Amino acid sequence: NATPFFANLQVADALQAQKMMSQLQDAALVWRRKHNESAQKDHSEHSNFGRFGSLIGIATKVGSQGVPNVAALRGADNAHRIALALRKKWPKAPQTALEVSKINCNLDVGLAALEALSRVLEGRAGTILAHLKMIVQVGAVSLPPSLALHPDLL
Repeated sequence: NATPFFANLQVADALQAQKMMSQLQDAALVWRRKHNESAQKDHSEHSNFGRFGSLIGIATKVGSQGVPNVAALRGADNAHRIALALRKKWPKAPQTALEVSKINCNLDVGLAALEALSRVLEGRAGTILAHLKMIVQVGAVSLPPSLALHPDLL
């Protein structure tokens, strides 16, 4: 639940939200890369032992070496989750550098087209949701109290 986080956050407009999303996405990439590098390092250190390498890898991951992997992965997941919550809260925010590079640098044209289409649909869905909330609020104010929606539904 990101509500307590957003209560303390000072984001006044879509450009600030875009900047924060970009920073969070960059942090998530760094943490995922750190996790992957350390997992690869653990794997390459234990591959020299042949059939027993995986057993040695399991034994050392139980110790303190596995902790940075878990912490880096958890940090990446949290940063990604907050960036998605920011995108939902600010659907009109411009695309981040990572989102643009996913479209521009993708060698598979079909995947690049799907990525671009998903960005457009995401923006339109946010607009529709905002309009529906406004309609429900206006309808709840103008209806007689017996027909009005419960305030929790707004």
